Amino acid sequence: MIHMKRALAPLLIALTIVSTITIYPLRLSQFNYNTASVLPTYMRCGKQYGIISREAYGKDRGTYDDFSGSRDPGEEHALVTAAREWNEEGLVTETTGLSEEDIRDFIDIEKSNNTQCIIAYSRSEKVKTVVYITDVNRYKNKLLYRFYDARDKATQFHNKEKDRIAVVNLVTLKNAIVKHKDRTKPVKVYVSVLDPITKKFNKELVTLRPFFVSKLRFYFLDKPYTQGMNKKIRFYFADSQITDSQVSVPAKQSWSDWFRSWMSWSN
Repeated sequence: MIHMKRALAPLLIALTIVSTITIYPLRLSQFNYNTASVLPTYMRCGKQYGIISREAYGKDRGTYDDFSGSRDPGEEHALVTAAREWNEEGLVTETTGLSEEDIRDFIDIEKSNNTQCIIAYSRSEKVKTVVYITDVNRYKNKLLYRFYDARDKATQFHNKEKDRIAVVNLVTLKNAIVKHKDRTKPVKVYVSVLDPITKKFNKELVTLRPFFVSKLRFYFLDKPYTQGMNKKIRFYFADSQITDSQVSVPAKQSWSDWFRSWMSWSN
């Protein structure tokens, strides 16, 4: 081992010289996502709730999901896709008066503190999604109670993709996902569905959209993650094959520090 260290001494010196060069965690802008979404949340009586909605069309019709959709051509960042999808499906502009630019600023962690966590989940090269878990307390009543009227007046198909809106206790949601063992069966959970006629909440046992469950499972299970440039960003990789571009050296760790650690470990 002594001879090995002497042989590698020149390399160690070179690495020490460039010790100011730092490898930083993965940027969200580098994550080649396919879909993005917003899970609006708010606090009531010390408990955190999420706003979810029911799919009106497609193979997952009747299941509940956050406000999500596919990346459109020309969209270069998950922030843009998430804001657009939330606006289209949740009719945010119609219910709150916020423009789409305002919505982007509202969920952008660089411009506000509303987003509590960003989940960048990768199941494969073709399945990569980003979820913005965002506090909407100041707008919750407008988002909920104005939703059905805004949907009735909508003329675009993308504004009618959801036909029910509901709230779910996030602890209840977490427990339902964490305790779900039989992957052949759907995840069901009790939520409070807002009636479109009476505008009153009714407790119902509903089925969650499978992909909604998948993208939140690692987060709720407290699985290991790679932290992004901002501590609010978490990268979860379900793939067994993790590429070098997906895993990064911890922030502010120089190559020389890493090398010294490696030499100590080798010894």
